[in-house]
Amino acid sequence: MNLRASKAPAPVRRAVILAAAHGVIGLAFAAIAPGLEDRGAVFGVGLVFGLLYAVAGWSTWTGSRGGAIALIVLNAFNIVAWLPYFADPDPVSMVVGGVISIVLSAATIGLLFHPLARAFRNRPPARRTAY
Repeated sequence: MNLRASKAPAPVRRAVILAAAHGVIGLAFAAIAPGLEDRGAVFGVGLVFGLLYAVAGWSTWTGSRGGAIALIVLNAFNIVAWLPYFADPDPVSMVVGGVISIVLSAATIGLLFHPLARAFRNRPPARRTAY
């Protein structure tokens, strides 16, 4: 599929781009954040979530309702997973990373609930013609 020829409306494209950026920023954070006790585990979890974001994002871009739901669930889980770091702000880099991650997740969820995005994922599947 040619990405330029995608029929996805702007809110869907923006949500997928935000999700992709979120995955990349998460991996970069795991690699360079100061004060992490177990950098390998954080990087491993970041890699798994990055792959999940990639699969869900691609499915959302192509109009899959399941992909959009998966992207919403991943972002909602991400918001909830970061909340405990605000109770004990040590190291401070985790709080900063949490704020950035929560803002990106909330923006992605907001874009996916835009009326154009909802109409895109709820449309009937296109007819397939035999050639």
